[in-house]
Amino acid sequence: MLDLEVVMPNGEVIWTGGRTIKSASGYDLTALMVGSEGTLGIITRARLKVHPLPEAMSCTLQFVDALQGNLNAIGLDLD
Repeated sequence: MLDLEVVMPNGEVIWTGGRTIKSASGYDLTALMVGSEGTLGIITRARLKVHPLPEAMSCTLQFVDALQGNLNAIGLDLD
């Protein structure tokens, strides 16, 4: 989430976030407002960065009998 328009309890409308992509100064009000789940203010608009879906996805599942089998599977040997 890049920035939010939030209506505060006193009726004031504020925008969180900034014009820069990365900012290390001050509090992260965007994360604070999202984490507060509506207790600090009501989010009325959000600007998002949307990424495309990946072309392909895969999943691997491996069963082993013991700890040594797990270690061997990731290339470790305790001997």
